[in-house]
Amino acid sequence: MILNYKMVNLLFLLCNFTLNNSSNLNVNTVNAVYYKIDRYDSGKKEEKSVDPSYEALKEVELALYFTKEVAVFKQINKISLADDLFSKMANIIAGGERYYNLVTKQKLEHMDTMGEEFNLVHPFEEYTWEITSETKKINGYTCYKAVSHTSEYSKFRKKNISIDPIVWFTPEMPFSFGPAGLDGLPGLVLEGSINGRLYFYATKIEFNIKAENIDFSKPKKGKFITPAEFEDILLRDMN
Repeated sequence: MILNYKMVNLLFLLCNFTLNNSSNLNVNTVNAVYYKIDRYDSGKKEEKSVDPSYEALKEVELALYFTKEVAVFKQINKISLADDLFSKMANIIAGGERYYNLVTKQKLEHMDTMGEEFNLVHPFEEYTWEITSETKKINGYTCYKAVSHTSEYSKFRKKNISIDPIVWFTPEMPFSFGPAGLDGLPGLVLEGSINGRLYFYATKIEFNIKAENIDFSKPKKGKFITPAEFEDILLRDMN
């Protein structure tokens, strides 16, 4: 069931109420959500246990640091055996460091590949979300399910591919951020998947943390390009 206009407005009102009344949330300080990556159960019990790439993926740890206006999402551990093929694959899946700014409406992903640095400029409103009435508890917070659908042409696969992200966000933490570009909702995303196979899930939430070592500034190093231009560069380097 998709929520109607009145229900969506109710969620936004709940966000504002929560923001003004929560004893934990202070919009002028830095908060953090820590995530890991898992794979949806395919029903094959042996699948996860024999997959080396999955074992490497379980070691990846990520963090979303955020204030009321800006956020950074990044991997906080480069997993061991970095020269191992499966570990490299896991680090690639984790993605580059992401930067979000609600004031300037910028959404960037910093990538370091082939000895070069790039800043991928993503659309600020990357997904058009449909908020459903389905809920579940994550880390003690009531989360709503939201879905989206889009498609894009993949030059690697030489065909259009469907992108069907699914997220669970909580209006109890009214910050429009989430992992891996899954954002733009009236609440923090605590669980989400881009492709329906792998998903990010919150393991711990911290409020009012020390921010001395967290850099919220816009990336300066690297060329600013679109994701499509980055794909062209990867194809060029492969040939």
